[in-house]
Amino acid sequence: MEEQSWPDSATVVDSPVSGSVWQLRVQVGDTVGRGDALLVLESMKMEIAVSAPCDGTVTQVLPTAGGRVAAGQALVVLEDSKDSAGAAS
Repeated sequence: MEEQSWPDSATVVDSPVSGSVWQLRVQVGDTVGRGDALLVLESMKMEIAVSAPCDGTVTQVLPTAGGRVAAGQALVVLEDSKDSAGAAS
């Protein structure tokens, strides 16, 4: 598997569980606020919303709808807005 790298100002949102991408709620270029749903995963018959940890702009959406993801896999890359830099830990 190829290792990926992102700019220091990027926030990478990882999958909390293994499962399927049920619904993508954002696309590249969208502006999101902290807590906004980025996508919904289905795992063990449960729907799990994955939320933005900070304000930012979506620069990459890595999975496709219906695709499988592993726990810890990168899902969405956000470019932090100036107001929220450092807000995510």
